[in-house]
Amino acid sequence: MSQADAKKVSEAVRRIISETFKVKEDLIKNESLLKDHLGLDSVDLLDIVGLAEREFKIKILEDGSFRARWPLSVNDLIEIVKTQISKQS
Repeated sequence: MSQADAKKVSEAVRRIISETFKVKEDLIKNESLLKDHLGLDSVDLLDIVGLAEREFKIKILEDGSFRARWPLSVNDLIEIVKTQISKQS
C-alpha cells in the first residue's frame, strides 16, 4: 500500500469516527482508545467497521478476529482496514 493510500485510509477512519459519533477531530489520535478515550463501545465499533467496509469495498466483519483485540486504538482500526484492503487487492 502506498503512503498516499495509507493516508487516505487514516483520514477516512478518522472522518467516520468524527462524523458518525460527533467526536472532535483533535481528540482522534493514533493512540486514542476507542472506548477509554473516545467513549465508544463495541456496538459503535461495529458501526465504524460497517462504514469502513462500504467505503473501501472490503470485508472485515466476516472473520470477527478484530473483536478479540478490543479495546482498539484508532491506529489498530486503521491497520485492520489497511490489512483488509491489501488482502482484497
